[in-house]
Amino acid sequence: IARDLAHRHHGTLTLTPRTPGACFRLRVPRAPA
Repeated sequence: IARDLAHRHHGTLTLTPRTPGACFRLRVPRAPA
């Protein structure tokens, strides 16, 4: 669901492995000023 929302806003959601657990990185373009 989160990845779909990121894509709808022209962004990405990636998994960055960490120990312990995991870290997700959400990147979306900056809104026009």
